[in-house]
Amino acid sequence: MVQRELAIVCAVLLLRSSLAVASPSQAIPPTSSDLKERLTLIPGNSVIEVKLANKRKIRGRLGALTDSGFELQHAGDGKIVTEVVPFDSVKSVNVVGKGLNFVVKVFIGIGIVAGVSLAVGAIICATGGCGG
Repeated sequence: MVQRELAIVCAVLLLRSSLAVASPSQAIPPTSSDLKERLTLIPGNSVIEVKLANKRKIRGRLGALTDSGFELQHAGDGKIVTEVVPFDSVKSVNVVGKGLNFVVKVFIGIGIVAGVSLAVGAIICATGGCGG
């Protein structure tokens, strides 16, 4: 009886945690001060992708920061253009090429699932539910 309740509790906890990870979070637009603080942490000349409030995407190199915006050097009309982007027109900024590869994320997920399954099996066996 205890084994069954323990198995149900483990299954519910596992399901709840997987659903919590899968649900999309609410996107909160960054304020000018948050954005400026984040941009100061990105090394100069890094390649970034900027999503503007008007749904336009610009990919280019981060330039100098000012109190009202930042410089972004990108290709436009067959030439290199340096554009000053005001903070209040920016929806999000992402550094290009940083982060884990998709395959690495898949292997991490497989490892987590295997580890949780092993832990649940060990708990069930420890409570006497393993063939005995």
